[in-house]
Amino acid sequence: MGVQVEICVDRVADAIAATAAGVDRIEFCAGLGDAGGVTPSAGSIRAVRAV
Repeated sequence: MGVQVEICVDRVADAIAATAAGVDRIEFCAGLGDAGGVTPSAGSIRAVRAV
């Protein structure tokens, strides 16, 4: 088994790019730059799950 690649993102566009790049797992947060990563809104989670 190879190395598992996980990335933390806070935008739907970044989740799409990570998926296209072949990452194994995505940690989806909100406010990574200014709040250090907090729980995203339910709407944002639904948008990422639809990807």
